[in-house]
Amino acid sequence: MKNKLKQKGVALLIVLSSIMLLSALVVEVAYQSNVTYNISMNEKERMEAYYLALSAINFSRIVIKYNKEAQQLVSQASQGLGRSIQVQPLYKMIPINTAIIRGLLQASGGAKALLRNHPLRMKIRREEKNRMSWKLQNKACQQSMRKRRKAF
Repeated sequence: MKNKLKQKGVALLIVLSSIMLLSALVVEVAYQSNVTYNISMNEKERMEAYYLALSAINFSRIVIKYNKEAQQLVSQASQGLGRSIQVQPLYKMIPINTAIIRGLLQASGGAKALLRNHPLRMKIRREEKNRMSWKLQNKACQQSMRKRRKAF
């Protein structure tokens, strides 16, 4: 009779232990998904910033190129008229900031639509995948090492 009374408490301990382990597992999975989401959002923002900067550089090159042409046209016109004509440089007339470039990209379907098959983008994507897989492998290795240390 005494033996049966002792066994009733063991079942309760087993159930509580299994619930505790399952809840710890759920918390860990939720944490890992949150970390993965944050990593992917950071990579997305980094990629957008990179292409935004690249497009700003290209936009600046265009403005500089056409500024030279505009200055040549103004000097030819001033020679034809026989008097000096003063025109501001294009970079002062066209404000170069990210709002303009973002607007242009959004109007054309976004940076992805413009640069979908760009070779540089493909190369960066491959490098990012390699780096991310290495990071994930390294992180998994570190976690397994921590678990082994805790076990001992």
